[in-house]
Parts: sequence; structure tokens; C-alpha cells
Amino acid sequence: MSGQLRVHLPNQPTPLDRTATILKRAEFMSANCFCRKSTLERVGGFEEAFDTAWREDSDLQFKFIQAGIPIAKCTEAVVVYHIRPCPWYGLLRDERNNSYDALLYKRHPNLFRERIPSYRRQVLQYYVSVISIGLGLAGLAMGHGAMALIGLSIWAILSADLIIRHLPQDPLTGTAIKHAVITALAKPFLSVYWRLYGAFKYRVLYL
Repeated sequence: MSGQLRVHLPNQPTPLDRTATILKRAEFMSANCFCRKSTLERVGGFEEAFDTAWREDSDLQFKFIQAGIPIAKCTEAVVVYHIRPCPWYGLLRDERNNSYDALLYKRHPNLFRERIPSYRRQVLQYYVSVISIGLGLAGLAMGHGAMALIGLSIWAILSADLIIRHLPQDPLTGTAIKHAVITALAKPFLSVYWRLYGAFKYRVLYL
């Protein structure tokens, strides 16, 4: 059975803190679930390859589903989940989680596609951003002005969009703007790297 989470955010939530509200909508969270020991043993328990707090609960949920074990809801079981304030670079640090998405996809491809959000538009934007700056720099190196202009222009437009979306609502200080710029420029490269790293490590076509 699984209960519900009441997520408490810091007084001044950062972009990473705000994304933590997805916990409220999660179908199954190991932070508030309970079952018999025999049931856990039947599916082999938690998969130790998930060696950080990411997707290990989804893997357990999918194993229950595949074993035909029903997961009931118990609304009376409530866990208060306090989100601790995180450093500004938390979004960059957590891009590593993409490699574990690749592992979950390899283990449960059908359930992954059905139940895990794909964020296709965002992922596509990251790939286009990385490819476009690569083309732009290649154009500069080869003296191909048109290629350089097109590539760098696309990268600049996509980067500007990311910067705007990473700006905090309040307060908008010089430091906050600097952190938003660094995060927006670095995030596509880290996201693509960790997705490809996971695909290579777990030998699965997860792009």
C-alpha cells in the first residue's frame, strides 16, 4: 500500500525546490509505502544498482505491477516531507539522475513509457542546443561563416529561453541572474552527457 506526501518547501524556494513538488503527484513513493516482508522478498527487494535516491521506488513499483501484486492507496497514511534548501547548483548536480532513468528504462521499457514523464520538448531543446553550438564552433574553425552564424544563432536563442525560465521570481538580484545564466548554459551539456552516459553504461538506446 502507499500513502500520501505533504511536501513542505523552504520559505524562498529555488527552481530545484519547486520541482520537488512533483512528489505530490507521484503514484508510488518509497517514503510512504508499506507491505509484507514476504511481498518484498518475492520481487527481490530494492534494486541495488540504483545507488542514489532516484527511481529506486519506481523500479520497485514496476516489479510489483509485473508480479501482479496490487498497490492499494491508503489516504490516512500521511508523511510530511520537508524539502531542505539546496545550493543554486543543485539543478546541475541532479542532472546525473538521467543516467538512472536509462537504467529504469532498460529494466521496464513499457512501464517507463507509460508512467514516467518524457519531457520530450525539453530534451529536444537540450540536444539542439548542444548540436547547434557544436556546428557554430565547427563553422568558425573551418572559416564557414554561414554555418557558424546559423549554429551560434540557434544556440543563442535557445540559451536565452533557458535563462529566462531559470530566473527566480523574487528576489531578482545580480547573484541570482548570474546563477541562472550559468545553470541555463551548462544544463543542456550535462543533461545530454548523463543521458548518453546512462545509455552507454547500461547498453540501452535511451536518448
